[in-house]
Amino acid sequence: PRRAMTVATVLFSFGLAGFTLAAPDAPIKAPPDRTDHKVHDPAVRARKLREKLHLTPAQEPALQAYQATFRSMAHKGGARSDRAARLRERAAADARFRAQLTSVQQARFDEMQHRRAERHRS
Repeated sequence: PRRAMTVATVLFSFGLAGFTLAAPDAPIKAPPDRTDHKVHDPAVRARKLREKLHLTPAQEPALQAYQATFRSMAHKGGARSDRAARLRERAAADARFRAQLTSVQQARFDEMQHRRAERHRS
């Protein structure tokens, strides 16, 4: 048992040494540039909402108002302490937009919001 443990320790050490030697050759990935993310492009986001929710032309003003809320929030910027206020403003905008949707669209919108929240939690 002791000899087996010693052999296992030596093999494990060589494995780690090989891993460490191989690590510098691996390409180093730069962190993603958040400003380049297409989801933040209002036109792309509007197109995705139109497609996924199958918005009608009559619902277009609600979508425009929804987007205007986010444009005004982006211009405000704000400190980290304003996070709660921004979250309340977003929740109110979501509720106003959701009220203009059909029940089927509301279910899909809720699903989209749930997925967005899950992405931000991880």
